[in-house]
Amino acid sequence: METLEPRQVERPFHWRWLRGALQLMLQSPLRFGALIALLAFIDTSAAKHLQGLSVPQVLFEWTGLACLPLVWTLVSALARGVESRSQTWPILLDFGRSLAWCRSLFAGILSVSVVAALLSLMKRVPDGVVDALPGSLLSSFAAQCYVCWAFYGLCYFPLLVFMPGLSGRRLWALSKKAERLNDSFLFWLVLYSGNILALMIEEALSYGIAAAAWLVYSGTVSYVAYLASRPILALLRKLRDSPGLRC
Repeated sequence: METLEPRQVERPFHWRWLRGALQLMLQSPLRFGALIALLAFIDTSAAKHLQGLSVPQVLFEWTGLACLPLVWTLVSALARGVESRSQTWPILLDFGRSLAWCRSLFAGILSVSVVAALLSLMKRVPDGVVDALPGSLLSSFAAQCYVCWAFYGLCYFPLLVFMPGLSGRRLWALSKKAERLNDSFLFWLVLYSGNILALMIEEALSYGIAAAAWLVYSGTVSYVAYLASRPILALLRKLRDSPGLRC
Protein backbone atom coordinates (compact mmCIF):
# COMPACT_ATOMS: atom_id res chain seq x y z
CA MET A 1 0.00 0.00 0.00
CA GLU A 2 3.02 2.30 0.07
CA THR A 3 2.37 3.45 -3.50
CA LEU A 4 -0.92 4.96 -2.31
CA GLU A 5 0.74 7.18 0.27
CA PRO A 6 0.61 10.85 -0.77
CA ARG A 7 3.81 12.82 -1.25
CA GLN A 8 4.83 16.33 -0.36
CA VAL A 9 4.59 18.54 -3.45
CA GLU A 10 7.34 20.96 -4.36
CA ARG A 11 6.42 24.50 -3.34
CA PRO A 12 5.06 26.90 -4.39
CA PHE A 13 2.25 24.79 -5.78
CA HIS A 14 -0.90 26.85 -5.20
CA TRP A 15 -0.87 28.77 -8.47
CA ARG A 16 0.25 25.63 -10.32
CA TRP A 17 -2.78 23.70 -9.08
CA LEU A 18 -5.23 26.53 -9.77
CA ARG A 19 -3.79 27.12 -13.24
CA GLY A 20 -3.68 23.38 -13.95
CA ALA A 21 -7.40 23.04 -13.15
CA LEU A 22 -8.25 25.84 -15.57
CA GLN A 23 -6.03 24.34 -18.29
CA LEU A 24 -7.68 20.94 -17.83
CA MET A 25 -11.13 22.48 -18.25
CA LEU A 26 -9.99 24.36 -21.36
CA GLN A 27 -8.74 21.08 -22.87
CA SER A 28 -12.35 19.95 -23.11
CA PRO A 29 -14.62 23.01 -22.86
CA LEU A 30 -17.55 21.13 -24.39
CA ARG A 31 -17.62 18.44 -21.71
CA PHE A 32 -17.11 20.73 -18.76
CA GLY A 33 -19.44 23.31 -20.31
CA ALA A 34 -22.13 20.65 -20.71
CA LEU A 35 -21.80 19.76 -17.03
CA ILE A 36 -22.06 23.43 -16.03
CA ALA A 37 -25.15 23.81 -18.23
CA LEU A 38 -26.68 20.65 -16.74
CA LEU A 39 -26.20 21.92 -13.19
CA ALA A 40 -27.69 25.30 -14.12
CA PHE A 41 -30.65 23.55 -15.78
CA ILE A 42 -31.31 21.48 -12.65
CA ASP A 43 -31.15 24.66 -10.59
CA THR A 44 -33.60 26.63 -12.75
CA SER A 45 -35.94 23.62 -12.99
CA ALA A 46 -36.00 23.34 -9.20
CA ALA A 47 -36.65 27.08 -8.90
CA LYS A 48 -39.51 26.82 -11.42
CA HIS A 49 -41.21 24.00 -9.53
CA LEU A 50 -40.78 25.79 -6.18
CA GLN A 51 -41.83 29.19 -7.52
CA GLY A 52 -43.94 31.16 -5.07
CA LEU A 53 -43.05 28.91 -2.15
CA SER A 54 -41.06 29.92 0.90
CA VAL A 55 -38.58 27.11 1.40
CA PRO A 56 -36.88 26.61 4.80
CA GLN A 57 -33.28 27.78 4.47
CA VAL A 58 -32.00 24.72 6.30
CA LEU A 59 -33.56 22.48 3.63
CA PHE A 60 -31.56 24.24 0.91
CA GLU A 61 -28.37 24.16 2.97
CA TRP A 62 -28.64 20.49 3.84
CA THR A 63 -29.57 19.54 0.29
CA GLY A 64 -26.43 21.32 -0.90
CA LEU A 65 -24.28 19.62 1.72
CA ALA A 66 -25.75 16.18 0.93
CA CYS A 67 -25.33 16.47 -2.86
CA LEU A 68 -22.06 18.45 -3.18
CA PRO A 69 -19.85 15.33 -2.76
CA LEU A 70 -21.73 13.66 -5.62
CA VAL A 71 -21.10 16.68 -7.87
CA TRP A 72 -17.38 16.75 -7.04
CA THR A 73 -17.01 13.00 -7.57
CA LEU A 74 -18.71 13.32 -10.97
CA VAL A 75 -16.32 16.18 -11.86
CA SER A 76 -13.36 13.96 -10.96
CA ALA A 77 -14.69 11.16 -13.19
CA LEU A 78 -15.15 13.65 -16.03
CA ALA A 79 -11.66 15.10 -15.52
CA ARG A 80 -10.16 11.63 -15.58
CA GLY A 81 -11.96 10.99 -18.86
CA VAL A 82 -10.52 14.21 -20.33
CA GLU A 83 -6.99 13.05 -19.52
CA SER A 84 -7.66 9.65 -21.12
CA ARG A 85 -9.92 10.56 -24.03
CA SER A 86 -10.25 7.00 -25.32
CA GLN A 87 -11.47 5.95 -21.90
CA THR A 88 -14.07 8.70 -21.35
CA TRP A 89 -17.20 6.60 -21.75
CA PRO A 90 -15.78 3.52 -19.99
CA ILE A 91 -14.81 5.74 -17.04
CA LEU A 92 -18.25 7.37 -16.85
CA LEU A 93 -20.00 4.02 -17.22
CA ASP A 94 -17.76 2.59 -14.52
CA PHE A 95 -18.65 5.56 -12.34
CA GLY A 96 -22.35 4.78 -12.83
CA ARG A 97 -21.93 1.07 -12.18
CA SER A 98 -19.51 1.36 -9.28
CA LEU A 99 -20.31 2.44 -5.76
CA ALA A 100 -18.42 5.74 -6.16
CA TRP A 101 -21.58 7.79 -6.66
CA CYS A 102 -23.35 5.95 -3.85
CA ARG A 103 -20.43 6.46 -1.47
CA SER A 104 -20.23 10.13 -2.35
CA LEU A 105 -23.91 10.52 -1.48
CA PHE A 106 -23.28 8.68 1.77
CA ALA A 107 -20.45 11.12 2.53
CA GLY A 108 -22.86 14.01 1.99
CA ILE A 109 -25.59 12.49 4.14
CA LEU A 110 -23.02 11.76 6.86
CA SER A 111 -21.93 15.41 6.77
CA VAL A 112 -25.54 16.54 7.19
CA SER A 113 -25.96 14.16 10.14
CA VAL A 114 -22.83 15.52 11.85
CA VAL A 115 -23.89 19.14 11.33
CA ALA A 116 -27.42 18.39 12.57
CA ALA A 117 -26.02 16.64 15.66
CA LEU A 118 -23.70 19.57 16.44
CA LEU A 119 -26.56 22.05 16.09
CA SER A 120 -28.68 19.88 18.37
CA LEU A 121 -25.93 19.76 21.01
CA MET A 122 -25.61 23.55 20.84
CA LYS A 123 -29.42 23.77 21.05
CA ARG A 124 -29.54 25.85 17.91
CA VAL A 125 -32.62 25.43 15.76
CA PRO A 126 -32.06 26.59 12.15
CA ASP A 127 -34.77 28.97 11.04
CA GLY A 128 -35.47 31.35 8.21
CA VAL A 129 -36.88 30.85 4.73
CA VAL A 130 -35.60 31.62 1.26
CA ASP A 131 -37.34 32.37 -2.01
CA ALA A 132 -36.67 29.68 -4.60
CA LEU A 133 -35.01 31.85 -7.24
CA PRO A 134 -32.71 30.67 -10.06
CA GLY A 135 -29.30 30.21 -8.51
CA SER A 136 -30.56 29.57 -4.97
CA LEU A 137 -30.03 25.81 -5.06
CA LEU A 138 -26.51 25.90 -6.49
CA SER A 139 -25.59 28.73 -4.15
CA SER A 140 -26.50 26.40 -1.29
CA PHE A 141 -24.10 23.86 -2.80
CA ALA A 142 -21.28 26.40 -3.06
CA ALA A 143 -21.89 27.64 0.48
CA GLN A 144 -21.13 24.13 1.77
CA CYS A 145 -17.71 23.84 0.10
CA TYR A 146 -16.01 24.87 3.35
CA VAL A 147 -17.75 22.11 5.30
CA CYS A 148 -16.80 19.39 2.79
CA TRP A 149 -13.18 20.57 2.64
CA ALA A 150 -13.01 20.60 6.43
CA PHE A 151 -14.57 17.14 6.79
CA TYR A 152 -12.91 15.27 3.95
CA GLY A 153 -9.92 17.27 2.70
CA LEU A 154 -9.19 18.22 -0.88
CA CYS A 155 -8.41 14.79 -2.35
CA TYR A 156 -11.19 12.57 -0.98
CA PHE A 157 -13.54 12.71 -3.96
CA PRO A 158 -10.92 12.08 -6.67
CA LEU A 159 -9.82 9.12 -4.53
CA LEU A 160 -13.36 7.74 -4.74
CA VAL A 161 -12.96 7.62 -8.53
CA PHE A 162 -9.40 6.25 -8.65
CA MET A 163 -9.59 3.89 -5.65
CA PRO A 164 -13.23 2.74 -5.37
CA GLY A 165 -12.18 -0.50 -3.71
CA LEU A 166 -10.68 1.17 -0.63
CA SER A 167 -12.71 1.70 2.50
CA GLY A 168 -14.06 5.16 3.22
CA ARG A 169 -11.93 5.34 6.34
CA ARG A 170 -8.76 4.61 4.34
CA LEU A 171 -9.69 7.16 1.67
CA TRP A 172 -10.32 9.77 4.34
CA ALA A 173 -6.95 9.05 5.97
CA LEU A 174 -5.12 9.40 2.63
CA SER A 175 -6.91 12.64 1.82
CA LYS A 176 -6.17 14.15 5.22
CA LYS A 177 -2.53 13.06 5.03
CA ALA A 178 -2.15 14.73 1.64
CA GLU A 179 -3.67 17.88 3.16
CA ARG A 180 -1.23 17.84 6.08
CA LEU A 181 1.77 17.31 3.80
CA ASN A 182 0.75 20.08 1.42
CA ASP A 183 -0.92 22.55 3.71
CA SER A 184 -0.71 26.11 2.42
CA PHE A 185 -2.41 29.11 3.96
CA LEU A 186 -2.15 31.04 0.68
CA PHE A 187 -3.73 28.21 -1.33
CA TRP A 188 -6.71 27.93 1.02
CA LEU A 189 -7.01 31.72 1.16
CA VAL A 190 -7.26 31.90 -2.65
CA LEU A 191 -9.70 28.96 -2.76
CA TYR A 192 -11.93 30.36 -0.03
CA SER A 193 -11.82 33.82 -1.64
CA GLY A 194 -12.83 32.29 -4.96
CA ASN A 195 -15.78 30.62 -3.27
CA ILE A 196 -16.90 33.89 -1.73
CA LEU A 197 -16.51 35.69 -5.08
CA ALA A 198 -18.60 33.04 -6.85
CA LEU A 199 -21.36 33.42 -4.26
CA MET A 200 -21.29 37.21 -4.62
CA ILE A 201 -21.54 37.00 -8.42
CA GLU A 202 -24.35 34.49 -8.13
CA GLU A 203 -26.18 36.77 -5.71
CA ALA A 204 -25.98 39.59 -8.27
CA LEU A 205 -26.89 37.56 -11.36
CA SER A 206 -29.18 34.84 -9.93
CA TYR A 207 -28.94 32.56 -12.96
CA GLY A 208 -27.04 29.62 -11.49
CA ILE A 209 -24.18 29.83 -14.02
CA ALA A 210 -21.58 31.37 -11.70
CA ALA A 211 -22.23 28.85 -8.92
CA ALA A 212 -22.26 25.95 -11.40
CA ALA A 213 -18.96 27.07 -12.95
CA TRP A 214 -17.39 27.40 -9.50
CA LEU A 215 -18.54 23.95 -8.41
CA VAL A 216 -17.03 22.37 -11.52
CA TYR A 217 -13.80 24.37 -11.24
CA SER A 218 -13.32 23.66 -7.51
CA GLY A 219 -13.92 19.96 -8.19
CA THR A 220 -11.28 20.09 -10.93
CA VAL A 221 -8.85 21.75 -8.49
CA SER A 222 -9.35 18.77 -6.17
CA TYR A 223 -8.59 16.41 -9.05
CA VAL A 224 -5.39 18.28 -9.97
CA ALA A 225 -4.31 18.38 -6.32
CA TYR A 226 -4.82 14.63 -6.04
CA LEU A 227 -2.76 13.94 -9.17
CA ALA A 228 0.05 16.15 -7.92
CA SER A 229 0.10 14.28 -4.59
CA ARG A 230 0.32 10.81 -6.14
CA PRO A 231 3.80 9.30 -5.71
CA ILE A 232 3.45 7.17 -8.83
CA LEU A 233 2.92 10.32 -10.88
CA ALA A 234 6.03 11.86 -9.38
CA LEU A 235 8.00 8.75 -10.35
CA LEU A 236 6.75 8.90 -13.94
CA ARG A 237 7.67 12.56 -14.20
CA LYS A 238 11.12 11.84 -12.84
CA LEU A 239 11.62 9.10 -15.42
CA ARG A 240 10.33 11.34 -18.18
CA ASP A 241 12.65 14.20 -17.25
CA SER A 242 15.76 12.02 -16.86
CA PRO A 243 18.27 12.59 -19.72
CA GLY A 244 18.66 8.94 -20.65
CA LEU A 245 15.15 7.76 -19.94
CA ARG A 246 11.80 8.28 -21.64
CA CYS A 247 8.37 6.95 -20.76
